[in-house]
Amino acid sequence: MALTVRLMWSAKLKHLRLWVADRSILFVLLLLAIYFAIISSPALFSGNAFGGDVSHTFQTIDLSQLRPEYFLSGSIVVVLLLIGWSKSARLTSTPHWSGVWAPVIYALFTLVLLGVAIKINSTKGVDVVSVLKTVPWGSFILLVLLIGLFEECLFRGAVFHGFELNYGPLVAALVSSVLFGAMHFINWVTGEALGSTFDQIIQAGMSGLLYVGITLRMNSIWFGVVTHAIWDGVINISGKLDAAAIVLGSEETVTIEASSTGDAAAASAGIISLLVKYFQPLFGVFVLWSWWRQSKRPTATAQTFEK
Repeated sequence: MALTVRLMWSAKLKHLRLWVADRSILFVLLLLAIYFAIISSPALFSGNAFGGDVSHTFQTIDLSQLRPEYFLSGSIVVVLLLIGWSKSARLTSTPHWSGVWAPVIYALFTLVLLGVAIKINSTKGVDVVSVLKTVPWGSFILLVLLIGLFEECLFRGAVFHGFELNYGPLVAALVSSVLFGAMHFINWVTGEALGSTFDQIIQAGMSGLLYVGITLRMNSIWFGVVTHAIWDGVINISGKLDAAAIVLGSEETVTIEASSTGDAAAASAGIISLLVKYFQPLFGVFVLWSWWRQSKRPTATAQTFEK
């Protein structure tokens, strides 16, 4: 009996994988729609939906979302395993360590921006140590890692590979980045102002090119997960410092996101904004070019065969 049940489920799983392989684009679009509905539906029953929550900004990370993130990140990993994409979506593939410079440079760039933000806010009288002490670091680090895991597995894993199967990696890079940006409409649905949501959509779409580049260059999704988590964490810490500066009556705030307010900001804050706005897409294009160049090189096996 147990063997019969096992064979039945094995046949169903094989049928599912064949269906997904034949309709990969339809599958990933359905997957996006399902996750959009899951994430946004709770907000629809509150009075803060569609830009009604003035406290909701791009720099907000709500620690109460830790449990839902367990489900989101765990479910997308299970989906990739069930449909047989764990390796082709670069979840369990062997990393290409020759490209490790890409995530390292991006992580260092992000941390430098945090250092600059800390320096500027401290000169305005913000007690940086006290602000950092308010962060529950264990839960905070876990949450940003889970967010990174979910978004990278969904967009640089499932969505990218679904389009890669049909149109190749370069088209897949562009489409998955556009869809990654568009998915941030969910922030408007859950309460963020529409204007700042549009800014974040553009920024997220451009950053998607960089995360795709890192995933391809490393042949692994995990380096994108970590750098994505570092970025989200730095964004949130910067927001806390900005809020503390505002409480102190500072006329200028420092943000490290392209959607920062554009009033008469300090020159240093303007430089940070420009760096963030253009570094991610430009460095992303460079990393993609490096991957493309690397992919055109003959492998050692191919060279031996030719000889």
